Amino acid sequence: MGIYSAKLGFAEVRTVPRCFWSFALLMAVVLAGCSPGPATTTSRGETAPAAAPSAPTRAMVMAVRYEVVGLASKRLEAAASDWTKRPFNASLAVVDGKGARQPYLAEALPRLDTDAWKVSADGKMETTYRLKPNLTWHDGHPLTADDFVFAQDVYSAKGLGAFTSTPQDQIEEIVAADPRTIVIRWKQLNGEAGALVSGMLDPLPRHLLEAPFAAYQQDPTTSETFLSHPFWTTQYVGVGPYKLVEWQPGVQVEGVAFDGHALGRPKIDRVVIRIFQDENTVVSNVVTGNVDIAGDRSIRPEHAQEIKRQLGDGGTSLVFPGGRHYLGPQLRPELLKTPALLDLRVRRALAHAIDRDLINQAMYDGQGPMGDHWVPPGLPYYDEVERSVTHYPFDPRRVQELMGEAGFMKDASGFFASANGERFRPQLMVDGSNLFEREMNTIQDTWAKVGIDAEPKLLPAIESRLLSARTTYPGIYGISTGIRESQLDIFATSQIASEARGWAGNNRVGWSNPDYDRFWNAFNSLLDRSQRDQQIVQMMKVTTDQLPAIMIHFNPSATAFRAPLRGPEAGGPETLPNWNMQDWTLN
Repeated sequence: MGIYSAKLGFAEVRTVPRCFWSFALLMAVVLAGCSPGPATTTSRGETAPAAAPSAPTRAMVMAVRYEVVGLASKRLEAAASDWTKRPFNASLAVVDGKGARQPYLAEALPRLDTDAWKVSADGKMETTYRLKPNLTWHDGHPLTADDFVFAQDVYSAKGLGAFTSTPQDQIEEIVAADPRTIVIRWKQLNGEAGALVSGMLDPLPRHLLEAPFAAYQQDPTTSETFLSHPFWTTQYVGVGPYKLVEWQPGVQVEGVAFDGHALGRPKIDRVVIRIFQDENTVVSNVVTGNVDIAGDRSIRPEHAQEIKRQLGDGGTSLVFPGGRHYLGPQLRPELLKTPALLDLRVRRALAHAIDRDLINQAMYDGQGPMGDHWVPPGLPYYDEVERSVTHYPFDPRRVQELMGEAGFMKDASGFFASANGERFRPQLMVDGSNLFEREMNTIQDTWAKVGIDAEPKLLPAIESRLLSARTTYPGIYGISTGIRESQLDIFATSQIASEARGWAGNNRVGWSNPDYDRFWNAFNSLLDRSQRDQQIVQMMKVTTDQLPAIMIHFNPSATAFRAPLRGPEAGGPETLPNWNMQDWTLN
C-alpha cells in the first residue's frame, strides 16, 4: 500500500517508503510533490505580497468528522478539532510547516536575555509581546492587550473547567502596558513562554464577554450559563483568517474571509466546514467535487489513497502523524470494576499480550506507525528514548508468568481467574468507528488466545463527545490524544480529570506519580532545549516502567484534496494541519 504525494495537475507521483514516519523524510517527499501557493510566510511571520485575485473564488468545502463543542481554541474537546477551530482563531505565535515558531498577532517573538524576556534570580520570568498595529476582532472592535488580560481571568477562573490549563496556571499576572503591549509575569521558568501558540493564551473579546463573565463571578453556580453563551458557538467572534457566518448544528460551519487578518486576507473568499460520519461518503464527495479537502479524521489512509487512485493527477493525498493512541486502564479505585488492573504485574501482562503486528495489519494494512512509548519517530531524542525505556514485545509465556505472580491461574475454559474462581474480565472500550472496532476485535482475539477474557464495548459517537463518558469508564479505554510535546500532560497529576472539574483534564486514567510530575514540571520550566529533551526521556522511562497505560500506535492522519486547491502541506507534530490556510488558493 503506497502513500502518495502528487504534483497537482502534473503526471508525477511520488511514493513514500515504509519508513514514512520520519518527519523530515515525509516533509521532503510531500513538499517536493506540491506546487507552492502564490504567497509565502517570511521568517518574521509576515505574508509576502501577492497579486489580488481577478475574480471572487467559490467556497472551499472541507470535510471533518467531529462537530466541536465551541470554536475557541482553548475550549476542551473530546475529539479532533483543529480543522474546525483554526479558521476562526489566531494566536501570538504560529508553528510553520517546518516546525519553527513565527510571530502571528505579535510583531516579534521575545528573545531570551533581552528586555522582551527577562529571567530573575528567584526563578521567575517576564515576557513582553507587542501586537501588530491596527488589529481588530471579526466584528471590527480593536484587539488590544486588555483582551489578553481578560482571557487570563476567564481561563484561570475556578469552577469553569472548560479550558486547557496551561500556561495560565504558571502565570502570576498579565498587564496591559498600553493597548499594544502585553507584559506576562511568570511564577516560574517556562520554555514555551517565548512563543505562545494556538491553544495557549488566545485572546478573548472583553467587549463581548465581560458582562456574562461578571455574572458568573457573582454567582459561580451559573457556570453552565456562561459556557453555553452563544458567543462560544453560533455567535463566535475571533481574529482568525475567517469570520463566522453561520453554524448549522450537526451539518456545517461557514466562514467568510476576514479583511483584517494579521497575516493578510485569505485568498479563498469563503470556507464551509462540513461534518461527515461516514468515510465512504467523504470519498464520493471529494471524487465528485462536492468537497475540496478532507481531513480531521473524516478519512483514513486507505480512503486518501482511493481518492488519489480515482482522481489521478487531479488530486493529492497526504499522510502524516496525527496523534497518540493507547489503552488506558481506569486507575481510580472508585470507578474501577476490575481491581486487578491496579496491579502492575497485571498491566505488564496485558502489555505483553498486545500483538502490534496484528493490530497494524487489521487497522493499516501493515503500514501504520506502531510504538510502545509516547515519543514518535523522527524527533531528535527518539533514539535515546528507544534505548532507555522498557519494551513489551508480544510474549504469551511472559503473560502467563506475570498473571501467575499476580495470583491468577487458567480455569477450565483456558481463561485467567483468581484463586476463588472469579474470572479476570476487564471491559475493553473503544470509540464506535469501524477502525477502532477492528482494533478492539484484534486485541480481544489475541487476548483470548493467551487466556485473557475481555468484555468488548463500543462507545457511541454521541457519547464520545462527553468528557464524562471518556473518563468514568470502568475498565480499559482506547484513548486518542494529540501528538505535541505539550500534550504529554496526559499523565500529570495536575491534569487528572474529576467530577469536581466537570471531568475536564487530559489525564483520563487518573494516574499520579511524583517522578513523572517532577520531570514534567522540569520540562516546562527549563529553558535549554537539550535539558528539556532529557526530561522527556526520563518521563518515558517512568511511564514504560509503571505502565499507567499501554501505548499502541500513532494515529496516521490522512488528508486528500482536489487539484484546484493549492497550499495544504504535511508538517511536523507541532504544526496545525491548516496553519497556512490564508495562503491557500482555489482555482
